[in-house]
Amino acid sequence: MSLILLIVIGALVGWASTVWLRIEDSTTVLRYAGVGVAGALVLGLIANRGAMIDGLKLLAVIGGLVGAAAALAFYHFYYLKQRSG
Repeated sequence: MSLILLIVIGALVGWASTVWLRIEDSTTVLRYAGVGVAGALVLGLIANRGAMIDGLKLLAVIGGLVGAAAALAFYHFYYLKQRSG
């Protein structure tokens, strides 16, 4: 159950970042959602001590949000660096 919730949290954070950055390309929206899911899963599962089937702790939810935001920020600045030259 916690795995599904972390995936949803990461996808929502990724989608919200594309809305905030005003990115309207569908491929980029999916890419940002994927990066958000990856970040939320990594840090959320670390905070939940690797438990994927057990209940989700509040610390894991916060870890998922922070992980998704950090992964998206890193990806966005890396992507901008690659595009600018």
